[in-house]
Amino acid sequence: MLSFLFEVCAQGSLDAHVHGEAELNIVFESRELLMELESPSFNLVGFEHEPKSLDQYKLVENTIESLKDFRRIASISPEADCKLIDASISTTMKGLGDGHNEHHEDEHHEDEHHEDEHQHSAKEIHSEFSATYSLRCDKPENLKSIQLEIFSTFELMEEIAVQMIIQGKQGFAELNPDNPNLKL
Repeated sequence: MLSFLFEVCAQGSLDAHVHGEAELNIVFESRELLMELESPSFNLVGFEHEPKSLDQYKLVENTIESLKDFRRIASISPEADCKLIDASISTTMKGLGDGHNEHHEDEHHEDEHHEDEHQHSAKEIHSEFSATYSLRCDKPENLKSIQLEIFSTFELMEEIAVQMIIQGKQGFAELNPDNPNLKL
């Protein structure tokens, strides 16, 4: 049932690829908390192309390690007694050679950018990172909010659109560095 709800929540997400913005889907049912973050690679590493130098490869690998560390993404009140069960990270960035190298081109991409960002050419490759976290909360009644730490971990992250299904109720929120706390 929980995986079905997670799929429903994820299907409703937007497909726009906008630098600085990401999407977070949350399903909290019974004691299980699932969170899925989808973000353009630019927000996490500052570029979307295949890494071209050793420093860029190291940056991507360090980013994957940071994403695996749930504490660098979000904090949950200790009173809920939640424990991370699994973290899964993937990327569509080309050229990594470790199974994270699916190629993604969006030829029908509509450019929606901040005024200070450059315009993408129609053939530019867009890559994303996806991070999925599964947690078990032994005292789910005590989970009242989730603090997003990702804004301080990845400074290019400007806004996260959150879609959630919490104990059967749907909700939506937009969070940013000045408002990183999600009330449940």
